[in-house]
Amino acid sequence: MADYVTDTNGWSIGAEIALHPVKLACGGTSVTPFGLLGAAAMWGDAEAAARWWEYERVMTGKLPIQASPELAERYGVEQVDDDEAAAPEAVEVVAEVEVDPCDWLLLSEYHATDRFVMAVEEWAATGAVGRPPDARAHVLEVVTERRQCAKVP
Repeated sequence: MADYVTDTNGWSIGAEIALHPVKLACGGTSVTPFGLLGAAAMWGDAEAAARWWEYERVMTGKLPIQASPELAERYGVEQVDDDEAAAPEAVEVVAEVEVDPCDWLLLSEYHATDRFVMAVEEWAATGAVGRPPDARAHVLEVVTERRQCAKVP
C-alpha cells in the first residue's frame, strides 16, 4: 500500500503536487478532470463542461486519500484542516517563479511542464542563486529538440 500511495511515476514530490492539472489520463480513451476543464474552456466542448460540473459537484468536500486517525496517531502525524495547512506560516517558501500563462500553456502542450518544474526545483535546491529558470526558454528548447528529431531519418 505504501508503494502505491507514494508512487510518483518518477516525478519529484513537488512535480507530483504542482503538476496535477497537467497529468495525462491512463489509456487511450480516458480523460483527466482537468482535461475536461481544458476542453470546455479552450474549445467550448459542452459535453466536457457538463462532465466537469458533474465531477466538481460529486467531489466537493471529498478527499482522494486520507489517513485514518489511528494511522496518523501511530506515526505522530498531526492532522490539520485545509485552512491551517494553507496558512502562510505553515509553509517555508524557498523560492518563487512567475510564469506567463501563455508560456505555461505551451509547456503543457509540449508535455514539458515536468522538465520546467524540475529545473525550478534544482535551482531552488542550490539556494536560488542567479536567475530562475525561464519558461519560454524551456519551450524553445523543447521545440528545437522536436525539430531536430523530425529531421533525423
